[in-house]
Amino acid sequence: MHMNQLSYFLHVAETGSINAAAQNFFISQQAINTQIKKLEDELEVPLLNRTHTGITLTPQGQLFIPYAKMILQQYQNAKQELQKFQQQELQLAGNLSIFSASIFSDLFLPGAVSTFMQFHPNVAIKIIEAHSSELLSYLFHGYCDLVLYSAGVPYIQSALKQNETEDIKVLSLIEDSMVLCARPDHPLMKYKSVDNTILEKYAQKSQLHYSLYQITPIVMPDLIYAQAVSMSSNADLHKTLMLEGLSVTYIPKLAYIHKFQKDGFACIPMTTAYPIAHCLLYRDNPNNENNILLKRFLEFTKKQFQQKFGTHTEK
Repeated sequence: MHMNQLSYFLHVAETGSINAAAQNFFISQQAINTQIKKLEDELEVPLLNRTHTGITLTPQGQLFIPYAKMILQQYQNAKQELQKFQQQELQLAGNLSIFSASIFSDLFLPGAVSTFMQFHPNVAIKIIEAHSSELLSYLFHGYCDLVLYSAGVPYIQSALKQNETEDIKVLSLIEDSMVLCARPDHPLMKYKSVDNTILEKYAQKSQLHYSLYQITPIVMPDLIYAQAVSMSSNADLHKTLMLEGLSVTYIPKLAYIHKFQKDGFACIPMTTAYPIAHCLLYRDNPNNENNILLKRFLEFTKKQFQQKFGTHTEK
């Protein structure tokens, strides 16, 4: 059903003439008649009696008139509201700074920011990559507007509690789990899953480094990890080290799926690892001049994110 079909029908019903409707809308009588016939076919009822003496309404046509008027009026109301909203969107202006050490720094964030700025040409957004251990401090001290963060759920809860800043809010984007990634022929890949005990035993008899792709929290259950871990945000470096048999990589499952799986690497679950939360942390301050812009960006980002990744990964 198209709005022009309703308009044509109502004009014919009012004037009793297809010719009058054609003149009013500056199209042919045949075009008017064709569109009304399509409307009748969709509704599966005749709306007009077409005779050599003129056009009259059928009982169904009489019944349909108030509904057609209501639909058209609602459409016009919706169109006006959308135009009003669009004007408000175009007027949205300001600057945002996003600090990140997450997998989504390059996997998702640039595209989302670019799309948002296309809708809001008067908005400027900076993306700054930083070390994960420093991200929350930057937010707590007001150096950025929001942080794209990937960390263990207990770690996030503990950090927020220690900071005692009630206006710091967390917008959860997706839940994730930790996996151990390596070459398919690596000895550790023979297991269906691994825990800390297996890794500790292997580390004690091997020179293998357990590299932490730096998109995760630093949660080290034992000093042996602190001594053996090599941290880097460079996925290509980790791929090279794993291909040479010099390391395995401890990462969120999403990192494996989107950055390592396509290159032939394997993974197994980490059964003793904390669940991972990929989230946005921000300061909810109504007095901030960018608060409306920040809230709009958060809503937009969450919708974009869920369309691309969903709300949780398969455990």
